[in-house]
Amino acid sequence: MIPIDNGEAYESISWILDNSDMGFFIVTAPAPMQRGIAELYSSAGAAVLDFAQNEGPFYGADLVAWAKSCGDTKVLFVINMQSALLEDKDMLSFNMNRDVLAGERKTWLFFMTEELEYRLSTFAYDIYSYVRLKVHFKPEAASDNANQATRVESEAASDNANQATQKPDGAFDVKGVRESLRRYSKLEKQLMALSTEKAPGNQILSAALTLTNIAQLYMDCADFDDALRLLERVRQMRESVLGEEHSDIAAVYNSIALAYSGKQDYSEALAWSIKAGEMYKKTLGKQHPITAGACENIVNIRRSLTC
Repeated sequence: MIPIDNGEAYESISWILDNSDMGFFIVTAPAPMQRGIAELYSSAGAAVLDFAQNEGPFYGADLVAWAKSCGDTKVLFVINMQSALLEDKDMLSFNMNRDVLAGERKTWLFFMTEELEYRLSTFAYDIYSYVRLKVHFKPEAASDNANQATRVESEAASDNANQATQKPDGAFDVKGVRESLRRYSKLEKQLMALSTEKAPGNQILSAALTLTNIAQLYMDCADFDDALRLLERVRQMRESVLGEEHSDIAAVYNSIALAYSGKQDYSEALAWSIKAGEMYKKTLGKQHPITAGACENIVNIRRSLTC
C-alpha cells in the first residue's frame, strides 16, 4: 500500500520508469526508506547499487564502471549516496564524472537524504544541468523506529528560513513568522544584492533557495507584494545559472502565480500559471503528475476569474 502523503512521489517514480529513456533524477528520502522504495520497483528490471553496503572511498570512475557492467539494463537505482559522498572531494569526483555518466545514456535515479542534496546543490551545482526532475519522499510512520527519520529541510543547513512558526495548539502564529522575517531582514538584503555576474553558480542557487523560503514566509503573512519582489529575483537568479527552460524555473512561475492569486489578481495569476504549465510540459512532459497539477491550477484560477 502506498502512503497517501507520498503518493505524488511514487507516481513520479512510476512516470520516470514509464517515460524516460535517459537522464539524471534526484530522489530525496530518509536513509531507512531508500532500500524499500528501490525494492518496490524491482519488477521494473532496474539495477540497484547500495552505497550503504559498500566500504572504502568513493570514486566517480567506479560508478561509471558499474554502469557499464549493467549491460543493456537502462534503469539504474543508486541508493544511499549520503554514505558515499561524505566529503567535498567525493562530491567533486561525482561532479567531474557527470558527462561520462550521462554518456552511458541510461536513466539514473540517485537516492540521497535532503541534507546531502542541499550540499550537492551548493558544492556541485554543475550536475544539475543534467537533472530532469527532483522527487521528494517524506518520512513515513512505521512500527519499525528506523522509519521515523526526521525530515531535514533543504534550507535548515544554512538559514532555517523555511521554519514556519506555530503556536503550541497548532494554530498559525503570524506574529512569530513576522519575527522570523525581522531576523532575516539583513540576510534578505544581502542575498537580493548578490551579483549574478560575479558570484559562482552554486552561491547563486543557494541564495535563490533561501529567498524562496523567505518569500513563502511573506505569503504566509499575506505580504504578497514583498513575496513577489523576492520571487522575481529568484527567477532572475535561477535563469542566470540554469537557463530559461528548467523545471525549477517552472516552479518559480508557479510560486509567482500563487502570490498573485493571494492578491486576488487572477489575470496575472493565470498568465504565470500558464507559463508554469507550458514549462513543465517542456521539461517534464505532458503526462507527468506535476504537469497535471499545474494544469489543474490553471483550471482553478480560471474558475476564480469567472466568480
